[in-house]
Amino acid sequence: MQASLLRSSLCRLILKFLPPDIIQSTTLLSLSPPFAMTDTLRNDGLYIVLYLTSFMQEQKFHWALYHHYRQTGDATQGYRYHIRTVGPGWIADHGPNSGVMGSFSLITVVYIGTISQAHVNQVATHASQFDAQLNQIPSMTCRVWTMMVLQSLVNGHLLRVGGTVDQIEAEMKEIGAEHENNAHLNVQPRPIRTSKYAIL
Repeated sequence: MQASLLRSSLCRLILKFLPPDIIQSTTLLSLSPPFAMTDTLRNDGLYIVLYLTSFMQEQKFHWALYHHYRQTGDATQGYRYHIRTVGPGWIADHGPNSGVMGSFSLITVVYIGTISQAHVNQVATHASQFDAQLNQIPSMTCRVWTMMVLQSLVNGHLLRVGGTVDQIEAEMKEIGAEHENNAHLNVQPRPIRTSKYAIL
């Protein structure tokens, strides 16, 4: 119990003082705490992933997309797409991910729908289409980017959902707020949720 509380306190201190460009980095978002995680992610599932931000601001999250296209034993293997801040601007930081549930800054992952792994390259194309113009798009944030890509996947008929992208965004904010405090307290395991707009 004392070790768990110590890890929780350490995580909160790290998140409080690190700048946003560091806490949003691929390395930090992938660090795994010393606990066992049961993988219940859906193969071929597309997820919105919410992380704590560095300054512990209430209901202010870092947003990403994760496509879980393969499972080997207990390992989660897929591709995470997100953008992060570097100085005053944004850069794309997409790449393979084998431990999406292991980040100590994770709040939750939320299943949005299914995209066959046969379309992995098409998902990557949709996710990277804005990379060269991130700093030319007004009011760009990781949340805005996530919803832009989600809309593109819907428009491209790769993703079927039972609601609008705006409805999904509002739901994500509610889910993030629901689980945010437990993430600050390092409550394990982190929740895997299913959007009410996902078509099962």
